Amino acid sequence: MAQEPLAHRIERTQLEATIAALERELVASERRRQGVIDQYERLLECRGRGGGEASNENSDDEMSETGTRDRTALRRLFGLGRQ
Repeated sequence: MAQEPLAHRIERTQLEATIAALERELVASERRRQGVIDQYERLLECRGRGGGEASNENSDDEMSETGTRDRTALRRLFGLGRQ
């Protein structure tokens, strides 16, 4: 079995390193995105309990329904299912 030329081995090594770096960045990006989603969901829950700046004219049921709709829209926006 003939050994592949040095230039091919170097290119393959560079591509493998690039792929590994991109995979690490993807994982980090997913963590950041999930952190934003979690933070937004906590904010919605807080508002649903009356701890936010929601209008006093809204009933608890309306705020809960709005929070659920917002969370559903957020998950749709980010392409997430229940995880």
